Amino acid sequence: MFIGIGLWVLLSLRFTGLKPMARILSKISALLALLGLMLLMLAAMTGGSFHLSPSNVVLALLMAGMVITGFSAFFWKSTIDTDSQ
Repeated sequence: MFIGIGLWVLLSLRFTGLKPMARILSKISALLALLGLMLLMLAAMTGGSFHLSPSNVVLALLMAGMVITGFSAFFWKSTIDTDSQ
């Protein structure tokens, strides 16, 4: 799913008609990655001590990157420049 969303956002750079949906999909993927990161941290605290395996550390870092890049969609310009036409 996340690969498909990434491809959609990539295609929206070339085809301007896809931009509104790319913005929405980016925000949704960021919310899902944030939820996954929070659940991963909750699972790491199970048992009274915090422990993440090395593979889970990589997943946590990748999800944090997805959250940061996905929430950047809130700052994307929503109108098309008239100068480029």
